[in-house]
Amino acid sequence: MRIVPLLALAMLCAGCAADEGAGGYGVAQAETGAEFRRDVNALLYILDPPCPITEVPELVALYEPANVRFAALENSLEGTVSGIDIVVARADYPLTQPLVECANPDGPDARQNVERAVSEAMDLIAKLEASSDQSPVK
Repeated sequence: MRIVPLLALAMLCAGCAADEGAGGYGVAQAETGAEFRRDVNALLYILDPPCPITEVPELVALYEPANVRFAALENSLEGTVSGIDIVVARADYPLTQPLVECANPDGPDARQNVERAVSEAMDLIAKLEASSDQSPVK
């Protein structure tokens, strides 16, 4: 499962260092994209947490607007510097999650916790939209 994102990154970034000054993705883009990738990782933690807040379909559905908005952003950034940063963040995400034993979801505050998580996700998406580097990558 993890091979596909890494393969996509390798294909997107083939010859990165050689093209860095001419519309490529190199060290400078990797360094300036670090905060963007951190924010993508934080967003993925909310939208695809290792320990879900809820399993109740009605509450899970509350995540849909954030998932749709992030997918639209991701699609709009395909072939750009920030598009590569999203691919890298997605590939790194499973590796950054600690192995934990999850508590039972759907505690008494599940709805409130989901609503807060969705609000945080929407804030992160707005930040990603505003800070994305839409420079094309050759």
